[in-house]
Amino acid sequence: MSRSRSKAKMKVIPGGKQLSLIKDTEEILKFLEFTAKTGSEDPSVIDARLKACQWCFPFINEEEDLVGWIQENLNLILSRQTEVSGAQLDSIAQLILDALSDYRFWCSDPFGWERKQALPNQRNGAQTNSPSKKAGRTLTFPVRADVCVEVKVPEGGISTEDFLRLGLFLYPYCNDLDLTKTFPWLGVTEKN
Repeated sequence: MSRSRSKAKMKVIPGGKQLSLIKDTEEILKFLEFTAKTGSEDPSVIDARLKACQWCFPFINEEEDLVGWIQENLNLILSRQTEVSGAQLDSIAQLILDALSDYRFWCSDPFGWERKQALPNQRNGAQTNSPSKKAGRTLTFPVRADVCVEVKVPEGGISTEDFLRLGLFLYPYCNDLDLTKTFPWLGVTEKN
């Protein structure tokens, strides 16, 4: 690989002043792998999308590695290959377009995307009046290799007050709890 090809072009992430050193296609693949781990969608669908993207992305030139461009010019990209055609190519194109639109939705509103994934009945367009068994989402936070915290979050998310209460709930479980470090005024003694 040439030296100029190995350097990824930096881009500004929308909504902030952060730079991204990873290509959009690589980020889409990471997103699909993340989605597969969450179990929020049918694993066979995610696997099919991942395989379709892995098959298609090598046909994309470096300067074309932008999600919006790929979405708009997918037919051009797919025309660069000769091994697949017809209905199979249409199926692959639809899997890629679904992956790209899911990725764009996740980028623009990660919490909205998670709420959408937590409600499979509404995702498929079915309306139900009764609350589903999976009203919300269980989030897993790996603190360390030997410690993992799971929290069930309702579909609407939690308030700041709930967040603070959660922190206060976990606080007594700290094994290195020293209140004089957290609240220095507790260590102050009156001198006469």
